[in-house]
Amino acid sequence: MRRVLRGLLPAAGAIRLLLARGIALAAVSAVVFKVIQGAFVGDCGHGACGPTPGLLDAPGLASATAGGSATVIGVIAAAAALFWLIDQLLMAAALQTLDPRRTTKVAVWRGIRTGLTRHLLPMMRISLLGLVLVGLWTAAVMKGTEWMGPMMAREGWVATDRALQPVLRAALLSGGFAAVGAFTFWCKVLTVTDKRRRVRRTVFHAIRLAWRRPISGVLTSAVLAWMATLSTLPLTTLARPWVADTTATVAWAVALVGLFVIWYWRIHAAALVYGDEALKDLHGRSDAPFGLWGWVKGRWRRLRGLNPA
Repeated sequence: MRRVLRGLLPAAGAIRLLLARGIALAAVSAVVFKVIQGAFVGDCGHGACGPTPGLLDAPGLASATAGGSATVIGVIAAAAALFWLIDQLLMAAALQTLDPRRTTKVAVWRGIRTGLTRHLLPMMRISLLGLVLVGLWTAAVMKGTEWMGPMMAREGWVATDRALQPVLRAALLSGGFAAVGAFTFWCKVLTVTDKRRRVRRTVFHAIRLAWRRPISGVLTSAVLAWMATLSTLPLTTLARPWVADTTATVAWAVALVGLFVIWYWRIHAAALVYGDEALKDLHGRSDAPFGLWGWVKGRWRRLRGLNPA
């Protein structure tokens, strides 16, 4: 855990990383807020305009855009996808810059360029794997708890007791999502730090690491991800904090700073944990393909040789 706590300390390149992420977030947010404000319908000329709806205020967006909410939501989705891509590049740059095993430090912009040319595609495949796992887990939880509704109705449970089903579903889904998020995060960490290209090998490598470092690796990453999610709520529910009261403005600023600190802390801690000499036997493991496809082709050719047409 000492390495996790050391992840809070500033390292060389930390300011540039945070500055780059701040610029990216500010640029994307400015575009989104401009679109929302452009679609906002109100009697602004008479000073009767209400506050611009927040990004998560779906009813407010629907009423404010007067039938054009689909366009606004589309722009928000596109902006979120763009920021996600930028964030993947910044994560790759941060892992290269903060890696304690490197004898020569990597500049932030060079790390971004390397992330674009080498690491982005494997990281996207890992994210796709995460989406598949989330979908499978969601379907399993919903199907596995489906029997509770008819059973409660049949046995005459009161309404307050029937809340057990949605609470249980929420708990199982939250835990599963956190586990999948931590798993995909560490797969990306291994992809960048070990310069890996094949997700199949990286998945098993991440499982080995989780077995060796269950608390400082998996659990800490999941907790920091939840903290980051909670810190985004003020950012997404309040579009213009500077026209709100002082409390809202302070909450927005604190949430923004907290989001950036947690992002840096999570990545720096992961780099320090994986850079531990006790895990040296895991560093640089084989990234060669399993050869399954070659084995299948070889067996097929052998069968064709034994049974010629």
